[in-house]
Order: sequence, then structure tokens, then C-alpha cells
Amino acid sequence: MSKEQQGQLWTEYDLLPTVADRCIDYFISQYLDGACTCDDGQLSREMDEAGHAVLLLCEEYQESLTIDHIPRIKQCCDVMTPRYMAQLDCLAWSSCLNLRLSSPNLVNTIRCYFNHGQSSVRMFSFEVGWFVRRHLPPDECAPSLLKNVADTLGYWAESIALCASLFPDMESFWTATDVYEPEEDFTEQYRNRIARVKDLGISVCRVPFLYLDSTIRKRVMDCSMMLRCK
Repeated sequence: MSKEQQGQLWTEYDLLPTVADRCIDYFISQYLDGACTCDDGQLSREMDEAGHAVLLLCEEYQESLTIDHIPRIKQCCDVMTPRYMAQLDCLAWSSCLNLRLSSPNLVNTIRCYFNHGQSSVRMFSFEVGWFVRRHLPPDECAPSLLKNVADTLGYWAESIALCASLFPDMESFWTATDVYEPEEDFTEQYRNRIARVKDLGISVCRVPFLYLDSTIRKRVMDCSMMLRCK
């Protein structure tokens, strides 16, 4: 370090884009390219995964990112504005924004979809919630997730798996399931499902999330290796 650099808080090298920064740029560009060709139907899985990848990177590398990604993340939200379910399409991206801005809106942005009437919408919100689960307070989110165990058909096992991941340990989670009181018409179904999960183990319910997690991490790893080779 030169004498001129001594005493500086950082050098120009500290502000160079990290691999995580470059991966975020790559996935944002991929998403925006896909948005130019998609119609008003369901987004491609590749686009969903690009959003998940950026969310994962923003969550795990929050403190080491050197680039302000907020304008381009907002662009990913804005490009979906004309679509019928724009807010849902932008759920991963709006969650990225809330993370980058340390906004308290993160919880409500995701939780409002946990009990949606369409099962595929619920599952998509569970996927987004998985990547930011350490930011979701169990006392605020567990009742919504346990409600699905009581009164829905689709993805109730994924709902209980996400719910369990919010608690510090399984003992506190099972206590919460015992305390929760479903609507009277669904009490028997709720108790039967809880007993079934206890018998099989919560790990069985986590399989879809573990597969999703490994898929997104592989995409990030492949991206980082590609960028390192350039």
C-alpha cells in the first residue's frame, strides 16, 4: 500500500464488483430478456429461478455487495407492471428490494399470499419465503401457514415445512402446532395431518424446498464459474 493510500478507509479495489454482484447482474439481465418475450401467461420457470437466485444472493451476501442493485431490481418489478398478476410475478424482486432497503414490509409482502385461494400461488410464495425464512417471525407467519395444514388440499405439507423452518428448534415448533386452533370444521383434519407429519418426520415435507435450494445454488455456482472464466 502506498503512503497516499495509508489512512484511507478503502481503496479502489475494495469497490470492485464481487462475484456475487456480477451474478446478480447476470440473472437480472436474464430476467429482463425473458420479460421482453413473455406474454400475459405464466412466467417461465427459468425466469422464476432467476428471481430466486438474486434473492438468495441478496440474502447471503448482503454485507459484501459493492454495487447498488436497487435501480435494476426496480426495473424487474416495473417491467411486469402491465401484467394481470404483476405483484405476484414481482414477489421475489420486491422481496429483494425490501432486503436491500432493510424494509419492514418484507414480511407482509410475502405473508399476504400464504393463504391465497389458488394453490400454485401459495406454493410460489412458500418458495420465496424459503429464501428469506430467517426474516419471517414465527409468531406472525405460523398461524397463516398452519391454517393451510387445516383447510387446504394443495401444498399443505410444504406449508408446514416452511412453518417449521421459522422456529429455532423443533420443540418450539411442535408446541406451536399444539397451541394453534383451527376452525371447528377442520379440527380433525388438522390433527390427523399433524400426527401424520410427526410419524413420517418433517424432513419428508422439506424435500421440495431442499431440491429447490440445491437447484438455485447450482445455477448460482454455474454462473459464478462462467464469469470467473471470462
